[in-house]
Amino acid sequence: MSLTGRELIVAPTAIERMSEARVTPEERLAISRLLHDLCGNPMLGYEIPFQHPTMYRIDAGRFHIHYRFDDQYLKIGFIGVY
Repeated sequence: MSLTGRELIVAPTAIERMSEARVTPEERLAISRLLHDLCGNPMLGYEIPFQHPTMYRIDAGRFHIHYRFDDQYLKIGFIGVY
């Protein structure tokens, strides 16, 4: 477990989608900081309705981040634009 609370797990497809959107160094830093904050407090985002199991979303500029969490892990499934 990380010092911030939960261990971060990012799906390889999330990294690919982020790269396809031509993430800038500033955006990458903002996303990284937001993910660090989410590890400590995953309730910063909001619940995506009609998803089972429950999934949450938070935005970092033009990027949307979809994630799930439990007591041990923060699992990122999508980082991209749409």
